[in-house]
Amino acid sequence: MRNVEMFEDNPTFAAAQGGGFEVTCNASLRRAMLMVFQNDDTKSLGDYAREMAVALEKNGYVGARDTVWTEPAPQVRRGTVRVPALDAQPAVELMIEMHRFRGVLLALVFEALPADFARLELTLRASAETLRVSPP
Repeated sequence: MRNVEMFEDNPTFAAAQGGGFEVTCNASLRRAMLMVFQNDDTKSLGDYAREMAVALEKNGYVGARDTVWTEPAPQVRRGTVRVPALDAQPAVELMIEMHRFRGVLLALVFEALPADFARLELTLRASAETLRVSPP
């Protein structure tokens, strides 16, 4: 993946993001973010999902609290939300995938314009389902 920048790294959280990806189906992915959290077994994936929606909203994705989440599975949770245009920023759609994996919580966020998201959604789902992160 090109255009990837590590923007935070500490003992309990690490995050990388990239943007402007051209995809083969005449669509562009505006941003992809991968966040790695130290897992807290006392929290459910529903707890993490609510926290993620609030954090996204605080970071400019107004409306992220309206994320529609899949039914909880033991180790995975997925949500999608359309964020309306605001302050000269276009409307976007987000797909959020959360996995508990090897003692960490992986949160993957894909962002695309609504028309591009419609063309990319199946590919994004497949990418999220096959996400693998190797331990350091």
